[in-house]
Amino acid sequence: MPGKFKVDVVLAGASEEDRAAYIELERRKDLTVDDLWAWFTERGLKVGRVAVWKHRRSMEEDLKDLRAAAESSRAWVQVARDSGAVAFSEAAVTKLSRELMETLFKIQQDEDSDPDLLVKLSVALKNATGTQQTLADIRADERKQAREEAAAAAAAAMTTAQKQKRAITDDDIAEVRKAVFG
Repeated sequence: MPGKFKVDVVLAGASEEDRAAYIELERRKDLTVDDLWAWFTERGLKVGRVAVWKHRRSMEEDLKDLRAAAESSRAWVQVARDSGAVAFSEAAVTKLSRELMETLFKIQQDEDSDPDLLVKLSVALKNATGTQQTLADIRADERKQAREEAAAAAAAAMTTAQKQKRAITDDDIAEVRKAVFG
């Protein structure tokens, strides 16, 4: 189905090669609206200059929105990398849960609310709660593993000191800290 622009309607009737060629041309920043309009005219395709301008402007706005979304995604990925996937997931699930609760409270106050929506929100909230529990379990496992690693590092330092028949030194403690905290 052709798009909402005259250019899309005209291109829908053109060959696949012409459609692909025009899309490539439209992306080129060095070409003007007049250059693009001339491309249609050379092929005998009936489209006005203003229609070409509107289509290009829309394409540029779409690309700008796409670039902004990509940049936002890159920023969120960096936050996830910096804070860890579990922390990032916890934040996302907490935000989702809060929004679900707010929506549920609004629905309860609205007498004309859709019962199906209430059921869907309840299921979503149940799933979010389950995800929160899973994340809490992961955090508990991480803490347990960290304690076990710390105990192993401390035991290794004590064993080394005992084998060398000496007291634990500041260097031993520093090695334990390094093993535990990196």
